[in-house]
Amino acid sequence: MCATGPIRHTDRHGQSFKHPRSPDATERSNAEAFSIPAAPPVGTQVVPTEQPLESVYQHLVLDTMFQNRIVVNSQLLRTDPRAQQHIRHCLAAAPRMLFNDHRRGAHALLGWFRGVDAILSTALTLARVGAAEPKTLLAGESALWHCKLMAILEGLQAMISPLDQCIQKIRNSMQMVEEQHHSTAAAITPASSNNVNPSSRRVPATHERRPSFITPRDSLYLEVVLPALNNIRAKNAGTVPAQPGPQAIIRHLLASAPDFLTRDWNASPIYVTGWALGLHELIDAIRGMREQGGLSWDTVLSATTTLDYTIRLAQELRIEDQTLSHMFAGALAKLEALYDPDDRTKFMGVQVRN
Repeated sequence: MCATGPIRHTDRHGQSFKHPRSPDATERSNAEAFSIPAAPPVGTQVVPTEQPLESVYQHLVLDTMFQNRIVVNSQLLRTDPRAQQHIRHCLAAAPRMLFNDHRRGAHALLGWFRGVDAILSTALTLARVGAAEPKTLLAGESALWHCKLMAILEGLQAMISPLDQCIQKIRNSMQMVEEQHHSTAAAITPASSNNVNPSSRRVPATHERRPSFITPRDSLYLEVVLPALNNIRAKNAGTVPAQPGPQAIIRHLLASAPDFLTRDWNASPIYVTGWALGLHELIDAIRGMREQGGLSWDTVLSATTTLDYTIRLAQELRIEDQTLSHMFAGALAKLEALYDPDDRTKFMGVQVRN
C-alpha cells in the first residue's frame, strides 16, 4: 500500500483504469496475514468484468473515477473543484466501508486496500501537479486516521503500519504544497526599497504560522477525537464501553496528543483550546469506563503519561494560554479521582505515576 509503480484495473464498464502505484512488499505481507492469495504480477493485475467486485469500496472508487471521467486510461483528466469533491466523497467513505468489507472476507479487504491505494494516489497526483485543494488533502489525512482507528477497533493489526505510511505520505504532500505556497507568496512580494516608507511596511505578527490547510474549526485533534468516540458510541448504545477495542483506540488517541498539540499550536493559538477539549473528551470516556468496571491500568497509565508530557511540551512551546492552563488543571483533577485512595500514585495497585 502506498507504493509506486503501475497498477491496472478493468472496471465493470470494460474501461482500463491504471494508477501509478501498486501493492509493495508491505501490502503483500498483509495479504499473507489475512490469508489472501498472492496478487498477480504488477502491471497485469485485472479486476474481472464478468463478476462484481468483492470489495464495495473498490467498486465505489472505480465507478466514481469512470463515471466522472476523473482518471481514464492512466491519465488524470480532471482537477476541477467538482472532481475533487468526488475524490473527497470517496476518501470520506473509506473508514465506513472498511468495516463493511472486513465483514465480507479477506478478498474484499484486499480490494478495500486497492481502492484506498487508487483514490489516495489520485489525491497525491493532484498535489504533485499543484492542483490539489487543501481540503482534499486534509480529507485524505482525516480518512486515513479514522481507517487506522477502525483497524485498531477491529483488531486488524497488520493494517496499521501500511496506514501509518500512507498518513505520512499525505502529510509530506501537504508540507510540499505549503512550501510551494510560501515560495510563491515570497516571489510575488515586492522587494524592500530605501524609498519605501518604513511605516507602510507590513510587520508580521509574532505568531503568524497558520497553514492554508487549516479549516476554521476547533482544532485538528478535536476533529479526530470526536468522530472516533462518536463512532464507538453509535455501535454501543451511546456509551464508550470498557472493552479492549475502545480502550486501545483511546490509548492511541492519547499517544497522538503531543503531535497534535504542536500542529494545532503552529496552526493558530486559538486551536489549543479545541485540542484541550479533545483531551478532556478522552479522559471523560476513561472515567465512564471506570464507572462500568473493566478499565485497564495501562489506559490510565497512558492518560497520566500523556497529560504530564503535554504539560511540559506546552511549556517548551511557550504556550502562555490561561484557558489551556485551566483545562490542564481540570484534566489533572479528573485523573486524580481515578487513582487508588490509599496511594495516589497507583491505579488498582499498579503504579501509574511517580
